[in-house]
Amino acid sequence: MKNKHLFALGALAASAIAAYALAAYPAWAEGNTYTAGTFVSYNGRDYQALITHTAYVGAGWTPAVTNTLWKDLGPSSGTPATPVPTATPKPTVAPTATPAPTATPRPTATPAPTTVPGCTFTNWTAGVNYPLGAVVKYLPNGNFYKEVNVTSNGSDGTNPTISTWYWAPTTCGTATPVPSATPRPTTAPTSTPVPTAIPTTVPACTFVTWTTGVNYPLGTIVKYPANGLYYKEVAVGANGSDATDPTISTYYWQPTTCGTGSVTPTPKPTTVPTVVPTTVPGNLSKIVGGYWPNWPPAQIRIKDVHPNYNLIYLFAAVPEGGAPGTTGRVIWNAPGNGRGAADNLVPDIQYARSVQGRKIILSVGGAGNGMSFPTRAKSQNFVDSVAGIYNQLGGFDGLDWNTFEGNQTPDTAEMIWISLELKRRYPGFIISAPPAPWNAVDKTFCQAMVQAGAMNYVAPQYYDGPNLADPAYVVNNIKEWVTLVGANHLVIGFGVNSATNYMSIDQAVSTWNQVKANSPGILGGFDWQIGTDETQGWPFATTMKPLINP
Repeated sequence: MKNKHLFALGALAASAIAAYALAAYPAWAEGNTYTAGTFVSYNGRDYQALITHTAYVGAGWTPAVTNTLWKDLGPSSGTPATPVPTATPKPTVAPTATPAPTATPRPTATPAPTTVPGCTFTNWTAGVNYPLGAVVKYLPNGNFYKEVNVTSNGSDGTNPTISTWYWAPTTCGTATPVPSATPRPTTAPTSTPVPTAIPTTVPACTFVTWTTGVNYPLGTIVKYPANGLYYKEVAVGANGSDATDPTISTYYWQPTTCGTGSVTPTPKPTTVPTVVPTTVPGNLSKIVGGYWPNWPPAQIRIKDVHPNYNLIYLFAAVPEGGAPGTTGRVIWNAPGNGRGAADNLVPDIQYARSVQGRKIILSVGGAGNGMSFPTRAKSQNFVDSVAGIYNQLGGFDGLDWNTFEGNQTPDTAEMIWISLELKRRYPGFIISAPPAPWNAVDKTFCQAMVQAGAMNYVAPQYYDGPNLADPAYVVNNIKEWVTLVGANHLVIGFGVNSATNYMSIDQAVSTWNQVKANSPGILGGFDWQIGTDETQGWPFATTMKPLINP
């Protein structure tokens, strides 16, 4: 069977080389940014970019598999096609100065703020772009917020109760309400343009440009050329960084800032009114889960995730003010809208829950986002903020504790209180955690949570660290966790990917079969991550589901 595949691959390669000789356009390559309308050649076929995007290294967004990004023009003929107008860009008024006009104008506040006793403010209005320093009153809660950061579109229409990059809580005396702003289109640049405010920069640092295949030492800061962002190596294996990709490995790398690198605002979330909890039919007998990160610019829509996933983690809500949290509150933002994931987030989540019968869980934390709860006040703020996100998204089914770091002792008593309080508010609410398999602190925490009835299951992560993805290690380590919490409270965290310290799908199958033989009551497995599984053709979803949840 292998020889047949090799023969087929050889024939395919030969035909691709022959077709490439006829290519009229530049070859597609990872790491490049393509504007809408660009023509490229790939594997003997010509393609035209449908939207402007960056082909991030390691993302696998080839023209052949991303029909939302590229239009297939057919076999390469050697003759350039006549360029056609792209669908999305709109004509803009040529600027008379240096700034470029915004491609999609957003509304801006019309009425001037009114000065009243205490301060000058306006009532916040959805969709309005406010300037730097503006103070608004958020009518649903009566609180005031000051805009502390801007982009080229001011506040980008963000909600002050959600976006802590743009907005910071403030006070405004006993001010009298003023009329809400009436949106109107932003005008074109004039001969004397107002400079765009620049996000706060950080002190310079020493960095190198990340290169594929290089093993970097602990503490190295690299600039990732595909997205221009910086990452710091926070853990090492036998070969330093083990040549891992900073955008994939959260064990080795954490985002950082360097030189004139600025804080990148997160995408604008979709807000909805307060809702009544949705009743979701059925229970999960066995879990086939996957993490759905919110950083991709064109993440797959929730409803379109492979149907074999019956549980999806929204990754990730993060502590307000940065780790370990200044207030106890958490915030969560939607991914980019390249495929409509942001615009359709709320209806897609509710469709997945009510029609597809899936569970949707909010994951909190992630690498570099540990949290502490030294007081009940911070714990209460956490619960209230989770409730706010619950309302924002129209409801979800649980919370995934990913906030305890290797160097931070979890506040177990308060986290038990938080978990039980959320279960009280939302009957049937699921609480989970993805601990480090070897970590004694994590083991003690998870055992205490399960014994207190505050955690439904534990899902150790067997990927993204030296030797973690070794099937023999997983099989033996799971036995320790079975002793701690019981097989019916255990889910195996897989990472199926062709990357360092990740499993192949065959290794994942072998691992599952051995663990299942030792512990028939094992609850299930999850994959890091759904986007990777999609680009690989859904090997985890299609292969593991029949084994885990037949």
